[in-house]
Formats: sequence, structure tokens, C-alpha cells
Amino acid sequence: MAMVVKNNLSAVRTLNQLNQNNSELNKRLAKVSSGMKINSAGDDASGYSISERMRVQIRSLDQDLQNVQNGSAMLKTASGGVEDIINILRTMKEKAIDAANDSNTDEDRQTIQKELTQLRHTINDVALGNEYNGKRLLDGRYDQKIKYVDAATTAVQVATSLMTSLNKTTLSGTAALDEAISSASNGKFSTTSALVESFLSDLDGATSAIDFLQEYCDIILGNDDTGAITGSDAGGDTTKTAESIVPEQIAVSSWGVPTAGSTTTIDGLTIHWPSTDESSGVDTDKKNHILAGLNSDWTEQCLKLVKESYGIDFNDPDATVRDINVKFYNSDNLSNDDYPSSALAFVRHWSSGGNATQLELVVNMKYYNDIDTTSEDGATSNPSAGYLDRTLAHEFTHAVMAANIYSFSNLPKYFKEGTAELVHGIDDIRTTRIQQLLTTRKDTLKQILNGTIDGDAGDPYAAGYMLLRYLAKQGQSATGTRNIESMRDVPLVVQHGTQAGQHSNFYIKDMQTKSLTAGEIFNSYDELLNENDKARYQALDYDPDKQAEWLKTLHAAANMTIDDISVTTKEDANIAIRVLDGALEYSLDNATTIGAYLQRLEYTQTNIVTMNENVTSSESTIRDADMAKEMTAYTKANVLMQAAQSMLAQANQSPSNVLSLLQ
Repeated sequence: MAMVVKNNLSAVRTLNQLNQNNSELNKRLAKVSSGMKINSAGDDASGYSISERMRVQIRSLDQDLQNVQNGSAMLKTASGGVEDIINILRTMKEKAIDAANDSNTDEDRQTIQKELTQLRHTINDVALGNEYNGKRLLDGRYDQKIKYVDAATTAVQVATSLMTSLNKTTLSGTAALDEAISSASNGKFSTTSALVESFLSDLDGATSAIDFLQEYCDIILGNDDTGAITGSDAGGDTTKTAESIVPEQIAVSSWGVPTAGSTTTIDGLTIHWPSTDESSGVDTDKKNHILAGLNSDWTEQCLKLVKESYGIDFNDPDATVRDINVKFYNSDNLSNDDYPSSALAFVRHWSSGGNATQLELVVNMKYYNDIDTTSEDGATSNPSAGYLDRTLAHEFTHAVMAANIYSFSNLPKYFKEGTAELVHGIDDIRTTRIQQLLTTRKDTLKQILNGTIDGDAGDPYAAGYMLLRYLAKQGQSATGTRNIESMRDVPLVVQHGTQAGQHSNFYIKDMQTKSLTAGEIFNSYDELLNENDKARYQALDYDPDKQAEWLKTLHAAANMTIDDISVTTKEDANIAIRVLDGALEYSLDNATTIGAYLQRLEYTQTNIVTMNENVTSSESTIRDADMAKEMTAYTKANVLMQAAQSMLAQANQSPSNVLSLLQ
């Protein structure tokens, strides 16, 4: 080979090879030192991308595992609280069974009642104190709630909004009513005067009274519907006829006449039965029929109707009185300011500081001494009396409102009577008066609604009824509140997947005493839903009296919660036992559900661990180095590196040899 000085091609080629060997050596060194055959995208672009995605999945699975473990701990906390409440309910049932035994005196039962009261408080302490990381688990916030969708509200919702405002306000009289009307109409009518002005303006602009009622009030005169706020005329699902306003589920004759001077508690209201009459002229048999009705369906269904219409009852925490005295009189023998001759029945109330402290229901036997004892609705031959149960619905509305509304007496008469009429409807029995007020007696209508006069006879009843139906109709389009469509999720969420939406929803029922009830007992009329109740009823076929007593117990328990139970009498203790049975069933269902959730999370945890192992193994196959192979490659690269260095040194000697010839 020729010897040259200007270009040492051998050295250049050798240096290039040395650089390649050095680069390869560094790569092999990185793999051997890290234990991975892919250290950057330059090593294997596709392999690096796949490996990185797997690494993200592995870290996500690690967090999923932690989430599931935390979720299990949270549910175990809830489960422990439910189990504690179940134990308390077992103790309460033992006490109720004890109280039902006649070996106890009334004083003993009072002592047991005190124990039950403390146990009830303990249940709420557990329900509200059961927390995980600051989250209350048993107060109902993670139960399934109602899902709402934007839609026009119903007439009942407007009426309920009206009553809720009156229930909560500290104002009185016109100021309270102005606030309530504004709230119910979502500000469309800022005051009572604005509502009345709009009502009268639309009336003046209508082509006829009939058209005004139907277009602006949803009142259809002449059909079967009475015009009750819960009836079909107001947009409800059910036509409320005169006979169906108070739907008796059990025959009045099936219920016993309460003992004179005793008490009965129905849906939060304690009724004090009369020991004597206020006057002579009261037919005992007819009075006893009314007492039997009040002791059962009439009171319960009337209170239920008020609750459906306005959302308030005697169980409301704002109720200032929960007792009512029942009295009978005959206005033919006794008539004064306290006992008017024209009243079929009425509720009186006494107040202190604007809060009702005492209630009294008075029935005028002038109209009911000929009551048909075979009629479940309280029919009479007197055309002025109508059905007694319907009259009672009106009066119980007054009672509930007086108990829940501050300074109830200061509200206008047309409003107090109108709200009571709204519950059962009057467009079937006051058709003529309604038409007269809208046409020939329009000035009287204006004076009543403007507060100039109270009005005589049925005038304020009809005027208030029409104005409130007008508010309910107009308030529907103004509020745009939401109707129930289906259930919405308010769950505890445990994220256990690597993608959005891969989670489980867990629901925990409210374990406060207000939610611990007897559960569903009746479907309709006397159809029992619970198999144990059916079996008990059928077992008493041999004794109709005991069957009736059992039905009475079930009927009383159907609307009660743990907050309502009492064991101060043997009868009340039996009702309490049935309520506690329902509460235990409810609680056990909750405990079983939580247990199933925990079992589900155990399987989820196992699945996550398995997935983590599999993905880790797959990622290792792609990215981890075969150490034996990599060490061999490293050694080879190291040898080649050293050889290249030696060759470069020799190649650099060639110019020196040429220069030596020039000496």
C-alpha cells in the first residue's frame, strides 16, 4: 500500500469505527446498568410507546387498589353503624313486648317509655356520628333520591310552596302572606294585592265566568271532579268525587269506639276523646259512629289529604301543638259565639305569642243526629250537611295550619277558608255561589279579596278557593320548578378502573329514626302487602274481633316512624312492636346491602391485583433486559472498543514513517 502524508485514510476509517464501537458500548452499558433493554424511544420507538402506556396502566391499577381498600374501609364503618342500630332496635322491641304485657302497670310503661326515648336518641347519635374522613354515611345523603327534570310545576307544588313559606316565616298577617305568595309564584306576584289585582283583571277580560274559571283557574264546573287541589281538574291523576275525597280503607264499623276520656295518636296527632257532651240533644249511637270513624280512617285519611295538598302535618318539627280535644254539641240546645248554630263542625285554637298551644274539634250534632251509620263517608239526610268525612277534611286543614303557621289567626278569613276548601274542592257544592260572585256579585268578591269585608256565609270560602286555584294555575308557568321523573344517583362512588366512568355506585339508606318506619303495609283498601301480616290475619279467622283489632294495629302503624311510637298503653305497645318490626326489616336490608357491597369490593380487589400482575409481566417482557444476553453484548462491545483504539494508534503511526524518510 502506498504511504501518504496528506490523507490518513486508515486513521479516519478506524476513528469512525471507534466512534461506532463507543456508541454501542454506551448503549450496552446503559442496558446492563438499568436492567432494561429500552431506555428511550431511540432504543425501540414502538416498544417504548407500548411500555409507557402499560406503565401508566400499572400505576393506575395501583391507585385503583388503594381506592378499593379505602372504599372497603368506608363501607365497613357504615356497616358497623348499621349493626349498632340493629342492636338498639332489638332492645327497643324487647321493651315494647314487655310493655304490651299486662303484668306492667301504667307507671311501669311510663318508665319503659323513658328508656325507649333514650334509645331513640341513641339511634340518631349513631346515624349522625357515623363518619369516614368527615363524611356522614348514615344520614341519608347517600341514599337514592328523586331525580328532577325541568318542567312546568304542578298545582300541588305551588300550594306546597305557599304553605312551606308560611310554615317557615317569622312574619305574620299580610306580610307573611305577601312573602308566601311571592315564593309560590316565583316572584310573579310580589304581594297579595298584586295577585288579587291580576285575578280581577283577568276576570274582567274573560268572555264568561265559565271560561275564566277553566282558562285561568283550572276549575271545571259541572264535572265529577270536586276541584280538589290533588284532583284531575288541577292536573292530578285522580278524579276526586264527593265520595272519594276521603278514601276509607277499612269499614268504620270495623273500628271500636274509643273509651271516654282516653287518647289515640294518629299520624302524630294525639286525640283526646270526650268524657261528656257540651249539651243535650246528642244521639249516643250516632255520636259513637262518628267517634269510631275519627278513631280510624277519617282522621288518618284527612291528615294524609292535607299532607298531600300542602306538605305539612303534625309530624312537622315546626308544629307547636300535637293534641286536639274532641267535643260534641247540638246547636238547637246550645248556641252562642263559641258554638255557632250554622257550623257543621269547626276547629278552635288558642295561641300564645303567635304559636298555637291548644286545639279543639267540635261537631254540631244538629246536622248529624241522623247520620247514616252504614255510610263510610258520613252521609246524612240533611242536604246542608253533605258528607261528614269531607267536612272533617276541611277542619283538619285548619288544625294542621294552626299548629304549623305562626300567627295563623292574623291571616285573612278568605285565605284560611280558601285553603281548607282547596283540600277537598267545592266547585260541586258551591257552583251557584261561585258563578254569582263572578257575575252579579262581583263587587262583593272584590271587597272580600281586598280585605274590606269578610263576607257572609259561603262567600269567603268560594272567593278564597277561586283565588288560590288562580295562584296555583298561574304559579305553574311562573315557577318552572321541576317534576319528578326518575331516580337520580347520589351514591358513594368507588373508582376502580383506569378509565373515566369505571366505578361502582353504593347507596346507604338513611338510618335516622325519622326514616325507620313500619314500611309498606297496605296496597289499597284492606289488601296487605307483608306476608307475615297476611299470615297473622288469616290465623285470626276464628275470631273476627281479633282480626279487626289486628287490622287496626296495622293501620295505625302504617304511617308511623320510630319517632312516633309509644308504649304507654298496651294498644300503643302493640303498634310499636309492628313499627319496630318494619324498622328492623329496613335496617337488616340496609346491612345486607352493605355486606353485598363489601363482598363485591373483595372480588374487585382480587381482580385488580390479578390485572396488575399480568400487565406488569407484559410490560417486563417488552422493556426489561435479558441480562445474560446484554452482558455478552456489552463484553463484545468493550473488546471491539479496545481493538479500535489500538488500531487507531497504529494507523496514526503511518505519517511518522513518511516523515522519517525525509530526514
